[in-house]
Amino acid sequence: MSKKNPDEKVARGVSIGIVVILMVGAALLGSGITLTLVSSRAPEPEAVSSFSQEPITGIVNAHEHIQSRKEVPGLLKAMEMVGVEKTVLVGSSWFTITLRGGFVRHDENNQEILEIAKLYPDKFIPFVTMDPEDPEKLEKLKKYVEAGACGLKLYSGHGGKTQVQPFHPLPLDDPGMMEVYAYCQSVNIPILLHINFWEFGEEFERVLNAFPELIIIGPHYCLSSNSDSRIKNLKRLLDTYPNLYTDLSFGSENIQIQGMRNLSKAPRRYRDFYYEYGDRVLYGTDLVVTNHPKKTVAYMAQVMQAYRDFLEKDKYRLFLIPEEELNGIYLDRKTLRKVYSENFERIMSEVPNYRKQMELAG
Repeated sequence: MSKKNPDEKVARGVSIGIVVILMVGAALLGSGITLTLVSSRAPEPEAVSSFSQEPITGIVNAHEHIQSRKEVPGLLKAMEMVGVEKTVLVGSSWFTITLRGGFVRHDENNQEILEIAKLYPDKFIPFVTMDPEDPEKLEKLKKYVEAGACGLKLYSGHGGKTQVQPFHPLPLDDPGMMEVYAYCQSVNIPILLHINFWEFGEEFERVLNAFPELIIIGPHYCLSSNSDSRIKNLKRLLDTYPNLYTDLSFGSENIQIQGMRNLSKAPRRYRDFYYEYGDRVLYGTDLVVTNHPKKTVAYMAQVMQAYRDFLEKDKYRLFLIPEEELNGIYLDRKTLRKVYSENFERIMSEVPNYRKQMELAG
């Protein structure tokens, strides 16, 4: 006697099951009872591409650098092309702008971004920076706040170094910096603090514990997006410290390519992360706008669009590696609104200088 094909057995079992369901359903309908079948699998989130073509507006880029006001017209054009309404400009050292030298000329750049914000109050929000080793850092910060600064940018959690000096010259919880944090907490000044958690995590958590009302934004997913274990640690941080936020930027080209490739390997993991912690993530690009010939309007717009594509599409191509198709996480519009603007506006609603600036902008 020939053996039955296993696939035929499965098919026969499925057919019998369907017949039974239909018979039961018919009987229930005949008795006036409604039968509802529920799938055990959660529905896929609705992709942005399935919405109407109404554009998403009011996007805030919460992390950007600029060399000078000469680069503003090009940046404004790129913002308009991608639907970015406002951009946070962070104070930068000469090393960040040119990749040469040390942590110098940052006071000069602070003045530049403050002037840019005065010229374009509806478009640019200034976050000044400081040298942790500067004995006058706190007094300078107070003067910058009087001049309109809406936040503080710190590089001291960075694990790297300039050509002359490290970004991390002192512990994050150095007594002089603790005074700075205390001041920022007292006047509702948020801090964008670049943190390599895997080198300075203990220092970082001591600061978070000491200042529970101080808003701290750890950009680049706190350098924790490249593995499941690191994402789990980021979730722990966000659960433990309600004052902690992050942004989705990666920075320079090579890091952006590496970061987006990593995200593409596990889209479900990162989609789940955004649905669980979408009220704690900010949109940002960190492309560093300079007079370098490569930083054209088209280039800047493509960098900004790449982060949008990751959030909004199922599949996309990063312009830096156009031969590769990457996986996006196609978030729903409610979550996108949080990441693109609502989270930022909620944070900044408590910042007096930001409220004044928005009133001035009309």
